Amino acid sequence: MIDHETLNGHEITQTILFPSFQSQVTRLTGLKMGVADNSERMPCCVRVVYQRLVDCSSP
Repeated sequence: MIDHETLNGHEITQTILFPSFQSQVTRLTGLKMGVADNSERMPCCVRVVYQRLVDCSSP
């Protein structure tokens, strides 16, 4: 996933997700990487976990 900062649009981050090898994936772990929107342009990287929400369309 690629997203950007909405106020001034000078920051872009990328999230790389990698699932476990289970057939029923309930969580995705990954890394979010980007560069700070200031004069130093310091790179950053954080670990992320996305949890699956319940599918409301199924009976």
